[in-house]
Amino acid sequence: MDRSDPRRALMKIGFISRSQRKVFASVFSQYGVHPSQGFALSMIVHQPGRSQRELADAMRLERATVTVTLQKLERGGFIRREPDPDDQRVMRIFPTQKGIEAETNITSEIDRFHQACIESLDSEQRQQLSELLQKLEDAIIGYQEKLNGNSK
Repeated sequence: MDRSDPRRALMKIGFISRSQRKVFASVFSQYGVHPSQGFALSMIVHQPGRSQRELADAMRLERATVTVTLQKLERGGFIRREPDPDDQRVMRIFPTQKGIEAETNITSEIDRFHQACIESLDSEQRQQLSELLQKLEDAIIGYQEKLNGNSK
């Protein structure tokens, strides 16, 4: 098979994506957090005091999905919920010290992983890679829109 074969390139990207997910799962598990909870924890640490509805909207997820995620983070001691002083029906979400430390450690480890992935590329190669991946992303989105009947 020719190295320029599009199937080969897309298979390689799929392999890279799966491998990255495995690394993330390993990093997150070291801190007792499931990868699916990591995005929520990060948002809570960096923007504490959001309501569950605000968090769900920001994450572009269904409220029920966010409810389950928050329940797990709360049971794990990563977050706490407090009633809004102006509206007792609304619960505000805050990170605990354990949540802040876990998010900080996870972010540092993921940053080290990202750096290790690209350290062999010089700045020009990094720029080229970024541009090529953007073109590929645009093509995939365009094809997906075409399949869904949303072509322009």
